[in-house]
Amino acid sequence: MVKDIDSGGGSSLNYLTAVGNTLFFKANDGTNGSELWKSDGTASGTVMVKDIYSGGSSSLNHLTAVGNTLFFKANDGANGAELWKSDGTASGTVMVKDISSGAGGSQTDHLTAVGNTLYFQANDGPNGKELWKSDGTASGTVMVKDIHTSSNSLPEFPHLTAVGNTLFFKATDGTNGAELWKSDGTVNGTVMVKDIRSGSSASSLNHLTAVGNTLYFQADDGTNGAELWKSDGTANGTVMVKDIYSGSSDSFPNSLIAVGNTLYLQAREGTHGKELWMSDGTENGTVMVKDIYSGSSDSLPNSLTAVDNTLYFEATDGTNGVELWGVQNASIGTSAPTWSIHPSLPTGISFDSSNGTITGTPTATQVATTYTIWANESEVSAMATVNITIDEFVPDPPSISPALTTVVLTNTTAMSPIEFTNSGGVIDTWEVYPSMPSGLTFDASNGTISGTPTAIQNGIDYTVWANNTGGQSNATVNITIDELIPDPPSISPASTSVVLTNTTAMSPIEFTNSGGVIDTWEVYPSMPSGLTFDASNGTISGTPTAIQNGIDYTVWANNTGGQSSATVNIVIGELPPEFSYNESAINLTRLVSMDYLVPSVTGGPVETWEIEPVLPEGLEFSYGEISGIPMVNMTETTFTVWANNSGGSDSNTFTIIIVEPPEGLIASQTFALLVRDVAMYNILVNYIGGDIDTWEIEPALPLGLTFDTENNVISGTPVDVMAETNYTIWANSSIISDSLIITLKVLEDTDGDGDPDDLEGVTWPALDEDLDDDADGISDVAEGNANPITDSLLPDTDGDGVCDGSTNVTIRGVDICTGGPDHFPDDPAADIDTDGDGDPDIVRDGFDTNLTEDLDDDNDGLPDENETADVSITDSLLPDTDGDGVCDGSVNVTIRGEEICTGGPDAFPNDPAADTDTDGDGKPDELHGNSTTGLIEDLDDDGDQASDIAEIENGTDPKDPLDFPTDDADGDGWTDAQEDFCGTDKFDNSSVPSDYDEDKWCDIDDPDDDNDGWSDDNEDACGTNPLDETSVPKDDDGNGICNSLEDPVPESDDDSIFPWWLCALFLLALILILPIILRMKGDEELENFPVEHEDE
Repeated sequence: MVKDIDSGGGSSLNYLTAVGNTLFFKANDGTNGSELWKSDGTASGTVMVKDIYSGGSSSLNHLTAVGNTLFFKANDGANGAELWKSDGTASGTVMVKDISSGAGGSQTDHLTAVGNTLYFQANDGPNGKELWKSDGTASGTVMVKDIHTSSNSLPEFPHLTAVGNTLFFKATDGTNGAELWKSDGTVNGTVMVKDIRSGSSASSLNHLTAVGNTLYFQADDGTNGAELWKSDGTANGTVMVKDIYSGSSDSFPNSLIAVGNTLYLQAREGTHGKELWMSDGTENGTVMVKDIYSGSSDSLPNSLTAVDNTLYFEATDGTNGVELWGVQNASIGTSAPTWSIHPSLPTGISFDSSNGTITGTPTATQVATTYTIWANESEVSAMATVNITIDEFVPDPPSISPALTTVVLTNTTAMSPIEFTNSGGVIDTWEVYPSMPSGLTFDASNGTISGTPTAIQNGIDYTVWANNTGGQSNATVNITIDELIPDPPSISPASTSVVLTNTTAMSPIEFTNSGGVIDTWEVYPSMPSGLTFDASNGTISGTPTAIQNGIDYTVWANNTGGQSSATVNIVIGELPPEFSYNESAINLTRLVSMDYLVPSVTGGPVETWEIEPVLPEGLEFSYGEISGIPMVNMTETTFTVWANNSGGSDSNTFTIIIVEPPEGLIASQTFALLVRDVAMYNILVNYIGGDIDTWEIEPALPLGLTFDTENNVISGTPVDVMAETNYTIWANSSIISDSLIITLKVLEDTDGDGDPDDLEGVTWPALDEDLDDDADGISDVAEGNANPITDSLLPDTDGDGVCDGSTNVTIRGVDICTGGPDHFPDDPAADIDTDGDGDPDIVRDGFDTNLTEDLDDDNDGLPDENETADVSITDSLLPDTDGDGVCDGSVNVTIRGEEICTGGPDAFPNDPAADTDTDGDGKPDELHGNSTTGLIEDLDDDGDQASDIAEIENGTDPKDPLDFPTDDADGDGWTDAQEDFCGTDKFDNSSVPSDYDEDKWCDIDDPDDDNDGWSDDNEDACGTNPLDETSVPKDDDGNGICNSLEDPVPESDDDSIFPWWLCALFLLALILILPIILRMKGDEELENFPVEHEDE
């Protein structure tokens, strides 16, 4: 012992480092803590260099010699752990630089000498862990390069390694991951050697070791796994030495050590375990030295140490435990060895003594025999054993390829055959599972799949096996079959513009198709009035009935392959008007009404009328008609009339002569047809040729009419109907007494609309006969032909307040009735018959009637009583409540000749997206669009535990619970479809669905797992065990509701203490179990009583 540093205790000696002839180390004398010591090999020369952290331990480590100076990391208690140096004296032991100011320390680590420069890792705070260097002075202690700006470039173990005057290390710049870098101490000379694993992934760099001027290390390029690499400091010279463990597996080279110019290491190659290897830097020169632990076990050579030319290490051969091993002349390199084997190989097999290879074809069987092989090189020998058994010939198993084939076929289109290549033994048989889709065949003689598919399907995996007595090989074929997609249409012309004339037939617009067959035609927006779009061929034709400015119409031709569109711009102009008068020369008498001159219009509608010159006084021009009483004489004058619209104009001419009347008594008209409550046109009376003193009329005019003797005018509004009546008017003076007869007739106007009920065969200007005398919306003819007949003069024939027709009727300010129609217009007991079956929806009380009230107002087969119940979701007045075309009930409904809906029943009458529920599980077989009530589509429509997709693929009926796939690949008694549905492995007979009551209905779908007649939901609610057939709820009254959910509430005289919350609890429980009761397996559905299903 050189010295007992801590008398009576251990001094915790560590980090022994030689600098010249002096040994430096860390020690604790029990007084000063762990500090720096030195020794010259004598007790007196073994002393503490300096108490760096007075009263504490300086925690020094990383002692590194650079020339005659010792560098190390230490903590003086004030500046944290920083870089220090020592020349062996207390005064010469100083902190080189406070790199990270303060007490935090700079994380100085990995001190490495390269020539006279010390390299190390440090963190100054702002720049993170970076590479630094030092010449022993504060100014010469600097960061070499900020490799990763604002972050750490050096990982926890950067492996600083000197090769000559170059420092190699592991670092990341934030882009390329942790890779191999080098540095000559300058910024520009500090660079990444090579991005071994391209991208941001790290190359798992480790075990950097110098052998001469070459750096060896472990790296992973992302393809070959962790293998042995070398570098000369250039990218091209940085290469993998050898893929020791072939493929992507890792050989994990470690414990690298140089012995002369030879590298020794521990590695594995996948056959012999972790053994001792050697390398001269070439692939051929990288070999296993010896299989120390024979076979695949690890000998785990560790603690590799070189002493002169001998390599020492620890290893185990599987017999003697971990012992000391050695390789003599370890630096001799890898010259070619000589090879030998014992005993001799069996007949047909040979041994190549130049390379140790065993080859040949055995010609006889033999039991297991061990052969020892030696490789000899100078004074080094390596040995391995080979155990050879020769069995009777068994063919190689087949090996078919490709292993995976994915094809997308087109329905009804022949596929290209799928064939397999065999690189293994001769194939005896071929198999496939599951069966091929419809139209495709599997050739069991060669494994070829071919044919023409006849049904579409999503991608399904088919497994193909090639078999012989030596084994089997399989491949997967994924087959998708899409619908045949034709070429899209291509229609022309792409653009068409037409200008049409209103009420005039157009020339049809047709399109030519040069593309695929067209399935459907569409147009948007809808055609203008009078024109039609033929959805069978896209033709536009017809006779327009309304004018319009140019509008673009888009026409689409569609098929499943796509669509083609064209634009048609249509302008519709008005047809120019055409008109004529039946007279061209009109002779009139002053003060005598002229006959109406009415134009005959045969062209387009007239928008405006014009006349020139202005008509003489007393005549009027309105809408082309000329009428009135001329008040002045006029010689023959020509008048021109124009009829105009946007399409053009037409004109006609005629002449008018107005002559003086003859002497005597005259009237502007001698016959007048009047309408009750409608003001009459005035009749003027005049005497030509003398003055009249008095005027008389007899008999008196009817109520409402007057004879103004001052102005000689008969005028007014008649208030009563009057038959044709003659009135005599006298003009009297002392010398004149003259008279004339005027005839008047007043017609009825029942509804007060100004049009007489009946013109009684007379044609009269400005009067049109009323075709609906009572204004109830039903023509007089229709009322006379109705059954029962209604009164054309009474808008409410039966007086029940509901009009015979559909319109409200008000006559002369009085509300008569509310619009119906009244389906029983002659019976005040009823008025509505929704379904038109002759029975009223409601029969009013208090009337003598033979009518019977309809108990099914909408004729959908569901009684009104049920449809109006609180729980009903259908409308008793709508046979198709949700309007999806499927009746609420089971019968077709046609009302008054119009087909309303097709018989259901609709399982979801309040949701137009669904109507059918084959298995009654509350989920619709299909959803047409988006559900308005949150329905989820049923994937097993018939409830047979085979999904609809599986049934279609296997050719069974997805809506027939008795027709389902029976394939059972693993023979466990559960069909493949059931296992898919229940979530177990159809290829593993130990994986079967949970089925407590053994009814072949898996528990996850079985509503009554223990088959005791009570659903699982009911048992949960009632507190019994749904997996115990002896545990059933008590139900004393047998109503299907357990006692615990309907216990009576005790009577109490004091209502104030009655526990009313029990009512709410009972109602809540009833709401919870009602859907369950309705869905119980085996229960009958309530006939003709649709109730909304709850999803399970």
